[in-house]
Amino acid sequence: MSAGRKLIIFGGNGFVGSQVAKTALLSGWNVVVACRSGAPKVGAGESWTTQAQFVAIDALSRPHVKELLADHPDTTAVISCVGSLTTDTVEARRTNGDATINVAAAVSERSTIQKLVFVSAADLKPVNSLLAGYYHGKRAAESAMLENLQSRSVILRPAMIYGSPFTPLAIVGAPLRALFEPLQSIAPFTIITPPISVGEVASAAVYACQESSVTGIHEHKSIAQLASALTL
Repeated sequence: MSAGRKLIIFGGNGFVGSQVAKTALLSGWNVVVACRSGAPKVGAGESWTTQAQFVAIDALSRPHVKELLADHPDTTAVISCVGSLTTDTVEARRTNGDATINVAAAVSERSTIQKLVFVSAADLKPVNSLLAGYYHGKRAAESAMLENLQSRSVILRPAMIYGSPFTPLAIVGAPLRALFEPLQSIAPFTIITPPISVGEVASAAVYACQESSVTGIHEHKSIAQLASALTL
């Protein structure tokens, strides 16, 4: 895909989604941020928010999602960063699953959209049993994508995502990454899947939109490789 094409980011107003939007803009995409408020939240006041188009939408409404894609027929890629951590099983299933399932259904009807990239989550045992609704939703969305979109679907499964240096998540996440990465190849425990930076997740998502050969499910090591391949 060449620079200047249009990308719609569902959930583009959150911690991960806002970084995806900034990275996509730097990579030359025309960016539409689809979120409940229709206005910047994370990063409000930053210059990138004036370059992106914000649209109010409830991704839990399939007709609304289809209408948005119809309003932007020149869209060539979609990224879903919709998700939330909650112990409410029903709400977690809806937010982390149904929203992206609706996006996948809408994308499947538009052959001009070449990629749907979904920021999912690594399967960390025993955490997955404590957040059953969260993981059930993520995996249901993945199944819908793989079944209906096949090679047009890309699924990223990061573990803990941390932000810029000196933020609370980075203070914990970066040292854990340094500890876990050497252990990952010798210890078969998913709980030690290394954390990864939000910048790398965003770069991997944008690169996946631009590179036709990138498809399927990607775990920690592969996400880092995709991120390093993006040239801004």
